This record gives sequence, C-alpha cells and structure tokens, in this order.
Amino acid sequence: MLSNIIVNRYNLWAAIVSAIGTISTAYGLAIIGSTVGQPSFYTYLKLAPQGTTGYSHTTRIIAALNAINSAGAIIGCLYHVWSSETLGRKKTMIIGCIVLTIGGAICAGAVDVAMLLVGRGIAGIV
Repeated sequence: MLSNIIVNRYNLWAAIVSAIGTISTAYGLAIIGSTVGQPSFYTYLKLAPQGTTGYSHTTRIIAALNAINSAGAIIGCLYHVWSSETLGRKKTMIIGCIVLTIGGAICAGAVDVAMLLVGRGIAGIV
C-alpha cells in the first residue's frame, strides 16, 4: 500500500507546513501544562498554590488557560477554511504567522492573568 505513494516537492512541503502548524498548537499546550506546575507561576500571577485558601480560583484559571487555547483553535480552523479559499493559502499562512507572533508576544509579556488569557486565545487561533 505504501509503495503506491508518490512524493513530490509540493506534497512534501504541504505536509511539512501542516506539521509545523500542528506543532505550534501542541507546543503551546505543552508549555502551559509544564508552566502551571511551577511555584514561580503562582507567585508571579498572584495565584494561591495547592493546599492553600483560594486554590479553587487557581484551578479555574488553569482550566481557562487550557479552554481558551482550544476555543482559539476552533475559531482559527473556521477562519482558515474561509480565508484559504478567499485570500489564498499563502496570505492565510502569512496572517497566521503574524497572529501567532502577536499572541506569543502577549503571553511572554503578560503581567497578569487577563493578559495571559488574551495571549493564549490569540495564539490558539493559529
């Protein structure tokens, strides 16, 4: 079955670009998953650590960080279907790179929970 597969440059590059897009979303989820367990994350964002009063608020923030990324991904999928046909795939890829860069910059410079949530939502769109 695999012997019938013909690989040309276009198909190879399409697969590579698709894989990079998938990696960018999965990487963001993996990073936030490992970041949430760090004590400095709780301290910096003024969240209650596990076992203290107010940890229920912290768990809601952690859930929101994961949910906003998934919601952004759904919005991004719907947008990319439309924009790829309307604007073309090349412009859609350029727009996606710009949006991902902006979302990543907002996350990196987040000074509070709200800014982090906005950044995760924007980065999730791609």
